[in-house]
Amino acid sequence: VSGEEVIFFFQAEDGIRDPLWSRGLGDVYKRQYQRRVHGNQIKMRVIGARYFTNALAKTKPFSVLFFGSEEYSKITLYSLRTQPKYKEVIKRLSVVALPSAANEDFHKYLKTNDIEKITFRKQFNTIEKYIKDQDPANDFPFDLGIIASFPKIIPDKIINMFPLGMLVAHPSLLPKFHGPCPIEHTILSEEKETGVTIMEASKEKVLNGKVFLQKTCPVDPQDDYLTLAGRCGELAGQAIAEVLDNLVNLAENAKPYDKAKGMSAPLIERAQAILLWDQLTASQAVRKHLALQKSLCPPFTKFNIQGKWKNVHFEKLVEENNKSSDYYKKVLAPVEGKAKPGDIHWSSKGSKDKICIRCTDGWVSAESVKVEGMIATKPEYFIAHHIRGPHYDVAKEFCAHFARSPDVTKVTAKIEVQA
Repeated sequence: VSGEEVIFFFQAEDGIRDPLWSRGLGDVYKRQYQRRVHGNQIKMRVIGARYFTNALAKTKPFSVLFFGSEEYSKITLYSLRTQPKYKEVIKRLSVVALPSAANEDFHKYLKTNDIEKITFRKQFNTIEKYIKDQDPANDFPFDLGIIASFPKIIPDKIINMFPLGMLVAHPSLLPKFHGPCPIEHTILSEEKETGVTIMEASKEKVLNGKVFLQKTCPVDPQDDYLTLAGRCGELAGQAIAEVLDNLVNLAENAKPYDKAKGMSAPLIERAQAILLWDQLTASQAVRKHLALQKSLCPPFTKFNIQGKWKNVHFEKLVEENNKSSDYYKKVLAPVEGKAKPGDIHWSSKGSKDKICIRCTDGWVSAESVKVEGMIATKPEYFIAHHIRGPHYDVAKEFCAHFARSPDVTKVTAKIEVQA
């Protein structure tokens, strides 16, 4: 109509789809109005169109923009690129990553494998600028986006840029552990099974979309953050390739999940990462250490050195629950009735390479101690250089203590760890 703009609402079938102006995935999306002028022609963006077609299958392989930030992202990317059908489903892969200072290993992987990278710098206009520089004609160069542990909320304007939308590879079996820290909470809760969920990214909230596919994997009792993130990442790479290979069918049969039936996995704050020994059983202390040690918020305790409470980290914690062992009989049994939560015990009669800490119901041990601002050392060095006064007797046996609740006045959040 001359001099007027017309918006059409329609349902397309039998493969009728313009990948530039519409978005598939078999659902209704309210799209932002946009027009383009090519000479005397006006091209309108479709609003509210629904597609039940096999047109998506004809677009394989896809151009993918991958959003990732840490170990799970790296393993997911590695697993995806090693899948037998990788070249059949992906023709171009670029990665959005946080600055290398925060994710050095991830950036090393991208550089070693010569993967095209966009560094995210506080604002999403970094991505928009990159795309404009790549494509002066302003045609969007990617078909869809994939999110695998990216610590920033993806705004609607970015989701809307992808003709086929965005997928999320979430490392849990939704609705269980929906939230930013599913791997940590899986370990803390002593789950026997976990997995990955591939779902669409909803414009309202990333984890509000429909589920395309779920795959399961076991959780080993000795899994720490890195081992479980690696297992979930390997599974996620397989699942993403499977979804891309069967996108039409999986999109048409995708189902919403009921978040109310699941458990949340909220962000773990620094105050929650502190080990307060009068609030933890030996099993809980070990479990918490496994869950957080290699995460973005590693566990720590505090120790009073010359009147200053300093942060202390352990490389590994082990539960000392074998009361029939020679070590327990020689070192721990003699102080069993005297020790309070947080008390430290070390003895040259047992093992010089092991330091023990009392919990509410038993003991845990560590073979490496790292004081804030110093390198990690053996327990014997820690005792010799940081313990002074009457606690350090001639027999080199002592019972000083790490932080208990009253010692840490700055901690406002009570630590809650599931038994």
